[in-house]
Parts: sequence; C-alpha cells; structure tokens
Amino acid sequence: MKKRALAFIFALCMCLALLPFGMQSADADVHTALTGTVYSAPTITKQPTNVTVAVGKTATFRVTASGASAYQWQYSKDNGKTWKNWSGMTSASAKVEATAKNNGNLYRCIVKSGSSSVTSKKVRLTVSGVKPRILTQPSAQKVAAGKSVTFKVAAGGTGKSYQWQISNDNGETWKNIKDKTSASLKVKGSEKNNGSLYRCVVKNSVGSTKSKGARLTVSGVKPAIVAQPAAKKAAVGLKAKFTVEACGTGMKYQWQYSDDAGKTWVKCTETGYNKATFSIKTTRAMDGRLYRCVVKNAQGSVKTSSAKLTVPQYFAILVGEENYSDGTLSGCLNDMKAMAGMLGGLRSKYKIKKLPDATKSDITKAIAAYAKSSKSYDVLYFYYSGHGANNYMGSYQGALCTIDKNYIRTDELATALSAFKGKVVVMLDSCFSGASIHKNGDAANDEEALDQFNQSVVDAFTGYTFTDESEAEFSATQKLGELAQSKFTVLTAARYDQTSSSLSFTSGLSFGVFTAGIVEGMGCEYPSGSYVEGGMSADTDGNSKATLEEIYNYVCDFVAYWRRQYINQTGQDNITQTTQYYGKLSTVLFAR
Repeated sequence: MKKRALAFIFALCMCLALLPFGMQSADADVHTALTGTVYSAPTITKQPTNVTVAVGKTATFRVTASGASAYQWQYSKDNGKTWKNWSGMTSASAKVEATAKNNGNLYRCIVKSGSSSVTSKKVRLTVSGVKPRILTQPSAQKVAAGKSVTFKVAAGGTGKSYQWQISNDNGETWKNIKDKTSASLKVKGSEKNNGSLYRCVVKNSVGSTKSKGARLTVSGVKPAIVAQPAAKKAAVGLKAKFTVEACGTGMKYQWQYSDDAGKTWVKCTETGYNKATFSIKTTRAMDGRLYRCVVKNAQGSVKTSSAKLTVPQYFAILVGEENYSDGTLSGCLNDMKAMAGMLGGLRSKYKIKKLPDATKSDITKAIAAYAKSSKSYDVLYFYYSGHGANNYMGSYQGALCTIDKNYIRTDELATALSAFKGKVVVMLDSCFSGASIHKNGDAANDEEALDQFNQSVVDAFTGYTFTDESEAEFSATQKLGELAQSKFTVLTAARYDQTSSSLSFTSGLSFGVFTAGIVEGMGCEYPSGSYVEGGMSADTDGNSKATLEEIYNYVCDFVAYWRRQYINQTGQDNITQTTQYYGKLSTVLFAR
C-alpha cells in the first residue's frame, strides 16, 4: 500500500508539470480548476486622500481601481493598530459625518476581484471645530541610568499644541515640563525620575485632552516607591492585605511591623513577607499595629510610609431564659446554643458570652464588661430568647423577663448597651419585642397600618414621631421606641402587639421560629449551629456573606413557611408574628 501511494503522488506531479504554462498559477492571476476562468488582481489607480472637514459636515473618501468586483472600507480608531469593517460601505466611495468621536480615525479600502484583493493606503479624517482626540497613548519605557528614552503621543484634530507633564506621586498631581511642547518627549533616566509618570496635554482653540500617564523605569538606581501601602481594617480572624507598588529592577521586599507607634520595627516572617503584597490573619493583639515595606536592590533600599491596621472585635452576649420558677419555656436554651454555634463558625471570630438562665444582674454585668474593653469600631451582638412582658409597669411592653423574675425594660437595655463604644446589633426572640422600636401607644385602625412598619419603625428608632401609622405623613406628637440611637440595629421576632412562637420537632426538640430562621439562613443546623456544606440559604447573591437584610428576608419567609405548616397540621393559626427591623441592614456582619 505504501508503494502504491508513492507511485500515485509521483504520477500526479508529472501530470501537473506537463500542464500548459497558462494553466499554472502566477502572482497576478487566479485560475479556477473547473472552468479555467481567470480573475486578474485589481489595480488601484488612484489612492484615497486625507480629508479635513468641519464638525457636522460630511467627509467623503474615494478610491479608483481597475478590474475591481467588490469594495470593503475599513476604519481604525487606534491609529492603525486594529481595523474593523465599515458596515454598509462597499462601493468605491464612503461617506461619514464628521464628529468628535471619529476625529483622527484612519480609513482604507480593500478592493477585490474574485479571491484576489489589494488594500489601499490608509488616510486620516481630521475634524475641525472639536478638541483634539488622543489616537496613540504614550507607552511605558525602560532605560538605563544616564541613557535617554522617548515618549510619543499621536492626536487627531486641527490647530494642535502639546504640553508634556510629569507626576512624582503616582498621578495625584501633575506639573508642566518646561519647553517640552512637541508630540514627543526625550527623557534621560536618573534616580530622581525613576517611577515618574509622563503624560501629554493636547489642546487647540476648542479644548484640551490629556493622554494617559506612562511610567519610566530606570535601571542602575535604587527602587522608587510608586504607591504607598494603605491603612486596613479587618475584623478578628479575617485577613488584612497590604500592597506596595515600587519601580526599579532586581527588587526585593521585606515587610515589617511596629507595636510602638514606629519607634522600633520587627521583620515579618509570615508567608508573603517578601512580596509586593502581604496578607496576614488578624488577631486583636494586632489592633493599631503599623506595617511598612523595605524595598531594595543592588543599588540601595527605600522604606514605604507606615500603614495602620485596625482590628475590630465582634462580641456576642447570648441569653437563653428557659427554667422560670413558674414553668419552663421550652426551646430558649436550644436557641442560645444554636446562635453560639453559628457565630462561632464564622471567619470573623466572635468573643462569645453565653448566659443560660441568667439574672438581670448577670446580663447587665456582661454588657458592662464588654463595654469597658470596646472600641468605636467594635460590634456587639445582644441576643435574647425568653419571655417578653405584655404590659410591665403599665407602659414598658416588651420588657425582657429574667430568670429571677426581674425585668429589663427596653429603656434600661438601651442605657446599658449605649455604653458599648461601637455598633450594637440587637436580636430579640420574645413576645411583644417589637415594642423596643415601636411604642404601643394608640392601636392602628386597620391591618394595612399594622403591616406598614418600614417607615414607621425607622422613624421611631431614630427618635422621629408620628400621629397615626395609617397616615402617609407623620407629625411630631408621639415619640416611638426606646432604642432611639443610630448605633443600634434591631431584629425582633414579633411586632409590639404580637407574641413570638416556639415549635417542636417530631423528636420533641423545641425551637424558636425566629431564631431557627436565622440559624438555618446562615447554612447551619439547629440547634448545634454547625455549618452545613452547600452555602447559606440567606445568601441570595452567592458571595459567601450575608447581610442583615438578607437574614431579615430569609427569616420572614421562614416564619411564613412554618405558619403554613402549623395550619396544615393543626388547623390553627397560632404563628401570627411579624419580624421587625430597624437600622442599616446592608452592612455585612456575617461571613463564611
């Protein structure tokens, strides 16, 4: 088989060699194998020319060619680097309205004859009556110290003038370079201009256009810091990332830290200490620490400015009141356990204080202890699961009932939590808990008013007042809510006039519907609080973080689900609670 194939190829080559000369290919002619029809390559007899026209007028480009069967005009916006077919322009001439956007564009025509073609010269459209347009940006340059290099810019337009500028602070400020007023700039490399940016301002009588900045890298000199590391804020357990941008050759990096405001510095040893970007997992002990980087090469070294690391601590006080003297309130200790497990598994590490069956004194002392060590950027979660008073002392509806039968009024809770210097998130799984952000006052007249909590709750919590919830406009006649401070964010299990609900699994395990919704929304099992692989149900945007708003939305759906389930199984509608909120729920406080 191999010999037959070689014989066939040899015979075919001989046949081709014996063909008449006119049937062989030539540079100027193309022959079809079936018909023998000959297409001569077209010849351009008159090239298109540059066109200058006023803005708004029509520019016409023409090409003259012999033997042409088709035309395709093309344009380039980047001074000839790339070309695109000009839609609809398939004749010997092409017209376009002159605008600021096509000022300086290049045009050319591909003239075809069968499968053969020839391309015309490229020509430019110059539009008068508009400011110049940058066509070719200056590019970054590298040069040895003492040697020269040239930056260039190309622009379209009429009556152009040029002014080159320099920036020694990474583009924050720019200065004109004296007598550098042409389309090119020649620069000699030195230690002083290593890392400098250069740009050109092109202007005419209509206006000016700035080119992009192009960096100069000089070899044979010590490095130059181009961008300093920025201050960072990362909660305990998260990573803080510092970055330096330096210019030079043969550079090496060494990150350092200082715990005494910069008096002494210690070399970092964590992974990445010798790279331009350095990441470190935070601890509370790092709060206030300064970081800097030493960049060096064979010619010398340079130090960055220092960048401060701020490390917020997340605190959590979790209260579960279950074993009251007059009876057990099932599920509250499970709720507390579930919240502790869920918070303990987050990337941002919480300092958690669990208070099972706590007295009023236990709770207030725990708040005071965390408040004492708190800072303005810290966050405290206060969670309570237990009885909420219906009408304590005649006016404090929603007061928290402690195991010793004392009550923490909402104004007392606000006073205690206000001592915490940072942000406070309050979660109350108790009856009438919405009273903390909505004074009971006069009852609303209709169901629509009862459901209208968005504006009224926000107004109440910030200390605004209104007369009637059913009215669109609010007037200052009655102050609402006890926690009227902007530092608070509040989620409550029920409205001020509602009870919160607990249910039991078939196993007999009780759970608060509101709390179980939070835990499940965070992708955790109830009551262990352990994270389940597969993501957080409340994380609707899939970024592995859940905002309080996402938690709120999930809990609302969760409560509604169990309400339907309870009605279907018992025929009774006993889960009528409506989750309430106040505050800016966009803040991300949960992260896996």
